[in-house]
Amino acid sequence: MNLYIMRHGQAQLDATSDHLRALTQIGVDETTEIGTWFNAHDFLLSHVIVSPYVRAQQTSQRFLAQQSQQCTIETSDGFTPNANAKLAHDFIDASINLKPMTGLLIVAHMPLVSYLIAELTGGAASPLFETAAIAVVDYNTSAMRGTLTTLMSPELTRQR
Repeated sequence: MNLYIMRHGQAQLDATSDHLRALTQIGVDETTEIGTWFNAHDFLLSHVIVSPYVRAQQTSQRFLAQQSQQCTIETSDGFTPNANAKLAHDFIDASINLKPMTGLLIVAHMPLVSYLIAELTGGAASPLFETAAIAVVDYNTSAMRGTLTTLMSPELTRQR
């Protein structure tokens, strides 16, 4: 099964609260670009877990608007910027065990997304994520470990 770990698109810097920061137009465009790349690869997606922060919610909405697959969407406080990667991993495993899935997308923040990749791969990788970047992890649900197979950013999609 594939796990897709995505950082939100570029967000405004001038909000009164970090939780309320919205996407900029660049963030909207980045999310659209990565959504187009995702569609071109025919990835399977059935579930989404997203941070409650405005910029992550907007990213998931924009991204999913481009997808033809129907997805179950869940918001979780366990995927905020400074959330614990081990607890997020446990939440992912529990979700996979409770619900049949073809693919799971997590929309969250730095530094969590980087730490989460390290946690999911047994420390094999801990990449930095550009805004709206998405990682593809080939995840073994029995072993509860995966392998990072792809890290794609909007910038890289423009170079192809």
